[in-house]
Amino acid sequence: MRNKVTLTILSLLVIVALSECNSNKQSKEDSAEQQNSGTPVTTTSIGNGTLTESIELNATSIFLLKTFVKSSVNGYIESSFVQPGQYVPRGAKLFILKTKEAHNLGNTISRMDSTFHFSGRILIHASGSGYITTLNYHSGDYVADGEQLAVISNLKSFAFLLELPYDLKSCLASNKQILLKLSDGTILNGRATSTMPSVDPVSQTLSVVIKVN
Repeated sequence: MRNKVTLTILSLLVIVALSECNSNKQSKEDSAEQQNSGTPVTTTSIGNGTLTESIELNATSIFLLKTFVKSSVNGYIESSFVQPGQYVPRGAKLFILKTKEAHNLGNTISRMDSTFHFSGRILIHASGSGYITTLNYHSGDYVADGEQLAVISNLKSFAFLLELPYDLKSCLASNKQILLKLSDGTILNGRATSTMPSVDPVSQTLSVVIKVN
């Protein structure tokens, strides 16, 4: 009988010990979860400085001033002296046009009267200096009177056109200096010089002209 009582007491002590161990383990786990769920805080020293805010927007390169070279007669381009991307000074020879009448009747008239020098050739000169950015026709092409032959873009009118959201227009007065980052990583210093007098009705943006050196 005494042995049975001793065994029962030992069993109870083991159960109580296991319960206390599980309780202590659960308490430690709850405490660890509470510590992990807290917001991490980093301390630092106090300092004085200037807060800056930047906005990244898209801009495209354009030539603001362009000269349109047009045909003055109905005829054929006998010779072309320019290529796309070529720089031409003011007054440079661009095209030689031959009128339709001269192209059809020139040889006939010359055979009838050799003293009558009928060529029908008209020389087209550049009315402004710049780069040939558009070339619509080549030698041998037929063109009508007033048709555009080429476009000369003035190098001095080169600029970037920035599409600025209209609600940010007030920021432009104190931020004339603008950094332009090109696709190859080159950074240019630009200055906002003017704005276009209209707003795009779809995107609600205002076009800002940025000049660079």
